[in-house]
Amino acid sequence: MQLMKWEDFEDRGIGHWRFNCILSFPWKPILSATGYTKYYFDAQSGKSMQVIKTHWNVPKKALFKQILRPSSGFGLKDYVDMWLKAVQLKL
Repeated sequence: MQLMKWEDFEDRGIGHWRFNCILSFPWKPILSATGYTKYYFDAQSGKSMQVIKTHWNVPKKALFKQILRPSSGFGLKDYVDMWLKAVQLKL
């Protein structure tokens, strides 16, 4: 995860972030998104009291499609191997 921008306000801060990761599924999908998180601070201590809202700038449907899409290194042989393993488990 990478912090792209930070906004300071009197009682809160907003962190804008971006992340990319490869999920540990057999087809190794790549998940990437941007968004922001609002943090509210205690005025006396200056510490974060609570995270109120995390917002993703990517629609849920698009994230779901990313999970279903195999990474570019995942080929036909990988699909066949995955299918054969699934069939073996059912036998």
